[in-house]
Amino acid sequence: MFPDTKEQRCWFHKVGNVLAALPEEGAGRFEALLHASLWGNRTDLSYMVAAHLGATASPDAERANLLVDDTGSVWRHLLRRSEGRISLLADNAGTELLMDVALADFLLASGLAAEVQFHLKPWPFYVSDALPADLVEGLDALLAAGGAGAKLARRMDGHLSAGALTISTHWFSTSSLFYYELPDDLYATLAAADLVIVKGDANYRRLLGDAHWPYTTPFAAAVGYFPAPVVSLRTLKSEVAVGLAPGQAERLAAEDADWLVNGRRGLIQFAAAHDG
Repeated sequence: MFPDTKEQRCWFHKVGNVLAALPEEGAGRFEALLHASLWGNRTDLSYMVAAHLGATASPDAERANLLVDDTGSVWRHLLRRSEGRISLLADNAGTELLMDVALADFLLASGLAAEVQFHLKPWPFYVSDALPADLVEGLDALLAAGGAGAKLARRMDGHLSAGALTISTHWFSTSSLFYYELPDDLYATLAAADLVIVKGDANYRRLLGDAHWPYTTPFAAAVGYFPAPVVSLRTLKSEVAVGLAPGQAERLAAEDADWLVNGRRGLIQFAAAHDG
């Protein structure tokens, strides 16, 4: 691994470097991993864009790029609902999926979850979509890379063997339906989760019905139909967004005409409308 290189394109060594730099435990480690999972969403087919942003953005700049950050609310929710089931609706293979793996490992190892269910696609809807084979091959590659990545892969293999990590696919994930149109079986599966992590821009659009809500609409109001507590991790690549402060969208438009679509900025938005 070469942590001082300007651009590091190897997925597996990137994961090792992220793991090596994490806080030891607790809320700080959770925040770092949740944010890594978020920013991993930049890397669909835009690896050069993501590499440029990663090479030039300081931690303070990345915090400024995070337009809404509900990390604290998610952490407190998990502390209240520890040792439950977390469903993660994955987006892209490669860097993003491996960051999701690191987050899942922490959730299981810390006792914040007793089970993490990865919802992957049965076939690609978009060319970089994460499939079950991508997860298996990613863990194999981490193991071969050695170091912290290999340790992570061995822990994940243990989680899989113990049934704490499960893999699921459903035809809905590659359909044109919105999340308020969930089929009964998938609705029941997600309703049983203590938290659903929804990854990516396309899934965000499906949460919002791909509609142009007023930017200041509360996220919880837009997704009030969802059957479980939900957190969306999304970098902005399309012209829909909710949950912004009054005047925030106007200020961003004045600073950057492409703020909604260039992948530079992100959202971590949580709704606990069904939190009993």
